[in-house]
Amino acid sequence: MTIAYFDCQVGVSGDMILGALVDAGAPLPLMQDALAGLPDEFQVRLKKEEVTRGGIRASHVQVEGNLTPAHGRSFADLLRLVDHVATTSENKEQARRILQSIGEAEARVHRVSLEDVHLHELGSLDTLVDVLGAVIGLSELGITKVYSAPLPAGHGTVRSEHGKLPVPVPAVLELAKLYAVPLRTPTSATVAGELVTPTGAAILATLASFEPVSIVPDRVGHGAGTRDPESYPNVLTLWVGESRIEDVDQLILIETNIDDMNPEIYSYVRERLTSAGARDVWMTAIQMKKDRPGVAVSILAEPSDEKQMLEILFHETSTLGARIQQIRRPRVDREIVRVTTTLGESRVKIKRADGRVISVAPEYDDCRQLALDSGLSLQDVYRVVRRAAEDKWLS
Repeated sequence: MTIAYFDCQVGVSGDMILGALVDAGAPLPLMQDALAGLPDEFQVRLKKEEVTRGGIRASHVQVEGNLTPAHGRSFADLLRLVDHVATTSENKEQARRILQSIGEAEARVHRVSLEDVHLHELGSLDTLVDVLGAVIGLSELGITKVYSAPLPAGHGTVRSEHGKLPVPVPAVLELAKLYAVPLRTPTSATVAGELVTPTGAAILATLASFEPVSIVPDRVGHGAGTRDPESYPNVLTLWVGESRIEDVDQLILIETNIDDMNPEIYSYVRERLTSAGARDVWMTAIQMKKDRPGVAVSILAEPSDEKQMLEILFHETSTLGARIQQIRRPRVDREIVRVTTTLGESRVKIKRADGRVISVAPEYDDCRQLALDSGLSLQDVYRVVRRAAEDKWLS
């Protein structure tokens, strides 16, 4: 699975994202061709320039043309322009989602309806180009999922058409609220100024996950911002590569503590929960208040099964409540196969990552039967089965 990871240590903006994608190999001419579908009065040109920021070579993509009308554009105006761009319907839909997020954030800031949003600086064609360039670039690089580091909040003030605004600007804060974007709070070493623009925040808030990920980089792109401060390299780094995680399950963890129930009942509760679709159920011995011994019941389940799990828990146990939290469970592919050994045939569980087998594990039930049939110890049977499986899939 090819993924993209944006390392936003010093900030992010629309042009930095565009520059990083182009620097990583996204075709700038294809982006220019897509924009050629815009009406004549909205024609723009993309210009790539190689620059150095703090000793780091990076690409800076400039947008040239009639970028900003006298009084900005409405949110609806930008959405209508998306229809003219010569790109796929999927790219257009992603661009609309990003623009929608900008519109919603501005509507919250100014406490108006979405239809009444007036975008001022964000109504520039520059915004549209950055958004479309980002979705086209990600598509052309074959990215299946986007990840991002937390965004640096920055501090201080920045000038706008509304006058001086605090950093992070209100639109960025609203995007963080709307999309649960983690912001890294400033420290005494944080430079003053705007580090995250609304366009950059909107692109990542809409497209990216801010969860940790393991990646083997294949390409690295550096996108430069317009400013070139002396105190730090104003560069956004993009990693493109293969994820080590094949898939991630989105599950819920339901937990409750019990200290007043007949211990014989726990096995039955586990059977009921497992039969109802729980992914896993386990019991943990705990010490509760007044030094009473107790049992923590933990249930891993699909979010859609929450109601059924709680009904069984409340009906079959003495608990009065439960705790629920969202759980991410990264996993790799696994498969049950059969292997022929000198003792007979046995099932083996094989684990795959990145399309290759990385480990094998004999199945207990089959090894137990082979041990009974052969008279060998179970440990010896495990060794025979494992060796046969490793010779077949790992040699």
